Amino acid sequence: VEHGVLVDTVAVALHAWQRVDAPPCSPFVVFGAGPIGLCLIQVGLWLGHMPAFAVDIVPAAVELAERLGAAAIDASQMSPQELVGALRDSIAVGFEVVFDTTASPQAQAAGLEVLARGGTFVAVAGLADGTAVSPHDFAAQRRIQTTCNARPEHYLTALQLLAYGVVDAGQMITHRFPLERIVEAFDTARRKAETGACK
Repeated sequence: VEHGVLVDTVAVALHAWQRVDAPPCSPFVVFGAGPIGLCLIQVGLWLGHMPAFAVDIVPAAVELAERLGAAAIDASQMSPQELVGALRDSIAVGFEVVFDTTASPQAQAAGLEVLARGGTFVAVAGLADGTAVSPHDFAAQRRIQTTCNARPEHYLTALQLLAYGVVDAGQMITHRFPLERIVEAFDTARRKAETGACK
């Protein structure tokens, strides 16, 4: 029953992927390995896209992304140029799909730099203030778009993916609180770098 806390999160990931027109087996990278980012990874792999990469600055999030099938990069000690270099070393031609869940201008700039020709950049949390988009970013049929929320039909699919273990809720639910400790729960989530919280 507790897996139900992820139904909306999985539905958001399904909706985001539905907005991407990518060929089968497209390599993709997700900036931000929180609950939505981790669901984007698992849904992408289920849809047949690979390899999957994840970028985060919290060690626990990096480890969880690796356990859920992504090649994960801890960017906490990297400059933006080093991060772009590491991603280009992994997929030299760039990523067909880049998701950003951070709303960080640095992450979004890195994501645009590693976007492949004909690829799609999806700002799940919207374009951040300070993110510079140039005509070059749209060259070679690249697409930049936003997405949020989900459509009603995604919720049934989300329930099925959770029920059949396609999305591993067991690893993503890291803390449990009774309702009367809701303030503590939100504080634990806010301090995820210290607490290792995911969902």
